[in-house]
Amino acid sequence: IASACGANWQHYKDYGTLWGIDIAEASIDYCKARGFTNVVKADAHHLPFSDNSFDIVLALDALEHFSDDRQVLAEIYRVLREGGTLIISSPAHALLWSQHDQAFHHHRRYSRRDLVNKVTAAGLSVTYVTYWSFLLFLPVLFMRRGRDLFSSLRKNKEPATSDFSMKIPPFLMTLLDQLARCEAFFIRRRISLPCGVSIFCVARKEQGASACG
Repeated sequence: IASACGANWQHYKDYGTLWGIDIAEASIDYCKARGFTNVVKADAHHLPFSDNSFDIVLALDALEHFSDDRQVLAEIYRVLREGGTLIISSPAHALLWSQHDQAFHHHRRYSRRDLVNKVTAAGLSVTYVTYWSFLLFLPVLFMRRGRDLFSSLRKNKEPATSDFSMKIPPFLMTLLDQLARCEAFFIRRRISLPCGVSIFCVARKEQGASACG
């Protein structure tokens, strides 16, 4: 869901037949230019697939973009096969809301409780949930609060910009990569981290589950 420019497809292409959706024609064109042809233009509120179609659904940095995330989760439930898996990553903690979210047209950031409640209300069983980018939580909080305060003091009327517009020195990128690898060690072992910039959730459509309205 939300294939964007297809950067992640390279990682998944050997695991089975992939299908993707996106609402933007430009994103679909990027995917197809990379050789990923099973991408269709669609709104995740109304997935263009039959019931019980997929073993796995990926919603990576996607749910926060939809006005009605409950409807999207209901659609994901519908297209998952019994025993199928949903994998979610999304921005975490309303405390971190900033112009970064505005620039990306986010509707919300999730707490653990909020995401778990919505996923279970859709009929799915959460098997694992954790925050991640735990080690970056305080630096990101201070950076975003500082940027927003600075813009407010300057009465800046320029469009909101995301963190991704910042130029990061190579040595810092290397450090960030090492921090991510450190957290991945715990996540692979299903250890939940207490807070973080993002949230990661794995859920399952149980065998014999009935459709949710």
